[in-house]
Amino acid sequence: VLPAQLAPYICLDIEPTGIVVGKDRVYEIGLVTLASDGSVLEVYETLVQPDEPVGKRLAGPLSTAPQFAEIAGEVLARLGRGTVVGHNVYFDLGMVNAELVRLGSGVGRVSYLDTQDVLMGLGLDTPGRQLGPVCKSLGVEMASWHTARGDAETAGRLLVHLADVAASRGRKDLLCQPSNYVGAERGEVPTVPTARVLVRDPLTLPPLGEQPDEMDAARPAGGRRDVVSFSIVPDKIALSEETVRGLIVLAKASAERRGFVPSSPAESQLVAALDSPDPAAAWKAAVQLDELLATPEEKEIERALDELDRDRFPGERGMARLQEIIALLEASDDEDDRQRAAEARLRLGEALRYSPKHDKAEVMATYADAFAATARSGGDLQSAFFDWLSFVEAQDDLDGLVALFDVAREQRELDPYRGAAGFVHRRRTAGEFAAAIAAAERLAPALAAAGQTALAGDVCAEHAQALAECARPDDALAVCEAAWEAGWASVALANRHSLLLERARRYREALEICDRGIALGEQGDQIARRRARCAARFAG
Repeated sequence: VLPAQLAPYICLDIEPTGIVVGKDRVYEIGLVTLASDGSVLEVYETLVQPDEPVGKRLAGPLSTAPQFAEIAGEVLARLGRGTVVGHNVYFDLGMVNAELVRLGSGVGRVSYLDTQDVLMGLGLDTPGRQLGPVCKSLGVEMASWHTARGDAETAGRLLVHLADVAASRGRKDLLCQPSNYVGAERGEVPTVPTARVLVRDPLTLPPLGEQPDEMDAARPAGGRRDVVSFSIVPDKIALSEETVRGLIVLAKASAERRGFVPSSPAESQLVAALDSPDPAAAWKAAVQLDELLATPEEKEIERALDELDRDRFPGERGMARLQEIIALLEASDDEDDRQRAAEARLRLGEALRYSPKHDKAEVMATYADAFAATARSGGDLQSAFFDWLSFVEAQDDLDGLVALFDVAREQRELDPYRGAAGFVHRRRTAGEFAAAIAAAERLAPALAAAGQTALAGDVCAEHAQALAECARPDDALAVCEAAWEAGWASVALANRHSLLLERARRYREALEICDRGIALGEQGDQIARRRARCAARFAG
């Protein structure tokens, strides 16, 4: 599973009093040792009592914990046994090193693998880089986090998962080249015959922040739509008097449109209060009138819109609720509600995107539906299309990208084309030459058909380089020549073509291609320098 030559793997996490290395202190440390097959060999965890005052939350639970001097030898021994692993582990090593420096020692030189770096190297599509959301989106088991042992164990499971992904993509190299942390030189540390530990009691020191079992919990929906619905209590918001007066006018118009006639002294007083010189009193009356006039269906819509504003749709229950909201808003006669339904579809697409229980086809269909709904309702097409495109690019989905070219033909303001050359480039630089060549052969004609001839030339430049790196220089030159004949001129194509000709010592032809690139403009100095070299060698 993991490179055997780097084993054992010591998964490290600390919980600090703050985030400033050298100033803030470690109050908990977890070290989980893994074999190369991912099995747990040892777990070491303890709370740590800093030798300085801490806040009320920590003071009691840490009062009987060992100080760092008592555990320093245990920590150093484990860090020196193999490759240290963690999520943003450079920070954890820095905090441990600072504690050791206070004792006249340091961590010395440590090899480490940071799961954040491996994640980025693989280009996985995750909602940010924090440990919890990353693991949730990848389906990595989480018992808890925001505890030292919990985060260390989770980082270990994440590394094993990333190793499997790297192997499936032919990128084992990402785990075979650990980085080096160089801390203060190791010195003598206090030795304790029987090292004390104090394991965290979650009842006396519960972890801060959302925990895994809370992420899928249903959250009660409360409140209603924002200020335009008149249903927010006046002392909870800050609105200008002009805005309040405008909303009161809308409340009056709503009552008139519904044919509202007061049927009691209380209702008459409510209508009269709308003209109060006190904005707060008039606003309160508008809120009460809105409550009085709203039908059950309107109240349900208000609740749904408020939930959209709150944006809390965790887990499968959250996605089910989003689908209910979409159906409710799409059935509304109000154009604004239908626009919000399209927005809810985009939210659903994002939720599905980062859920390992849902496949790519389902996410793609949801984004396509969201884009179509946005177009029907007159919403922000650029935003909807960008969400769809970002998913396609993150998945390296060639078919999906070409399909978006067709969508963009109908909407000229949309631009899915810029990432096409990068699509081929990523495969080429990863050594996936067959995939790079196949992608270029598909993308260049599609770009040209969409009128993006310069970008088609850029893709051909990547295509040619991939062929050259496969020791096929004649085929690489043929691709470049065919691109020029097709009219797919670009600076990148001129640069790549002239380079291949220079390497082939075809200097006169290289000069011609350099001149084409220079005529296109914005080529920088690279083509100009190559032209000068080729001119000198041709003359010689």
